[in-house]
Amino acid sequence: MNIIKAQIDMMLNPLHLNTGVKDGKFKELPQTPNCVSTQTLQAEKRVPALPYQGTREESKQKIKAALAAMPDTIKTVEEKDDYLYVIFVSAGMKFKDDVEFYFDDKTQLIEFRSCSRIGFSDMGVNRKRYDSIKANYCG
Repeated sequence: MNIIKAQIDMMLNPLHLNTGVKDGKFKELPQTPNCVSTQTLQAEKRVPALPYQGTREESKQKIKAALAAMPDTIKTVEEKDDYLYVIFVSAGMKFKDDVEFYFDDKTQLIEFRSCSRIGFSDMGVNRKRYDSIKANYCG
């Protein structure tokens, strides 16, 4: 019963507890297969960081344009100079996935994290999302 309540709370909570960047690092991914990140220690869930295209601000604007080209409903939750946090909402079941970008000026790379809030498998949705964002961004 507590597990169901926790999952409902996570779905309804607009700010997921596992988001954010500290010292340039995202929180580690859960053990479930419904997530990907550029910074994870879990090799099967790792995706490559994206290179800057121009300045940080130019790169961020290109990421935003890539997001705008996506068919999902997207809500921007938090934006800082070096960080962008959005929520993707699936069309049918209205599942929410937390997607984060960290713009690292030192490495000139955009770090990425995409994680489903509930469930076990996402049928590869988060990896496909990364691939779509990458294709739109790198054009």
